[in-house]
Amino acid sequence: ASRASVKIASIHYLLKGRSRADLAARAKEFIELEISTGLRRHTLERIEAHRLAGDRLIIASAAVDLICDEVARALSFEGVISTKLAWDRQDRLRADLEGENCYGAEKLSRIKAYFDHQRPEGVIYFYSDHHTDMPSLLWADQGIAVNPSPPLRHLAKAHNLTIQDWEKAS
Repeated sequence: ASRASVKIASIHYLLKGRSRADLAARAKEFIELEISTGLRRHTLERIEAHRLAGDRLIIASAAVDLICDEVARALSFEGVISTKLAWDRQDRLRADLEGENCYGAEKLSRIKAYFDHQRPEGVIYFYSDHHTDMPSLLWADQGIAVNPSPPLRHLAKAHNLTIQDWEKAS
């Protein structure tokens, strides 16, 4: 099964018909907990270093917008590129996605569209822990594999990408 079909099936069996307000409140609670307890040890300091350097902070994730929007809000990111959930006219979750799953080559396509297909000025950093982000990692000026999965570690070495461990001391 494709990742999109698994995501849609999960929505159908677990969340279909729930109100946007209810799910948004639960997403907010979940992200507050994740930000306080679930981030890798050096995540916040890396984000702050980019913020102090004047870099634009944008999330590009296959996760759904309901979650990514909350992460962006909690971490004061400027933009979000994510998989979009589908809602009915009563603002209840449908068992579907609006558009494609934001994954692999689709993610890079959306990143380019976010910038209106014009490469932004300055150095573009892209961080990932998964090999399916290779198109975006290779497109960026600085592709950085953070605590990478074994396939990404192998690809990162083959393509001379930076590999970082955000659990160890800097």
